Amino acid sequence: MPQANVRFKGQYVDMNSGFYSRTFSMDFMYRFGGYKRKEIKKVDASRFGY
Repeated sequence: MPQANVRFKGQYVDMNSGFYSRTFSMDFMYRFGGYKRKEIKKVDASRFGY
């Protein structure tokens, strides 16, 4: 991985890009009781004058 070091007029910066490019993630999801579809209620449009 490229590594950049800056030493210019009092600025001292060390950039190690390999630190930011290595990623690992893992997600697990378990629902107890299985999937249950939620009951969707109709919108009461009588208030809107229809």
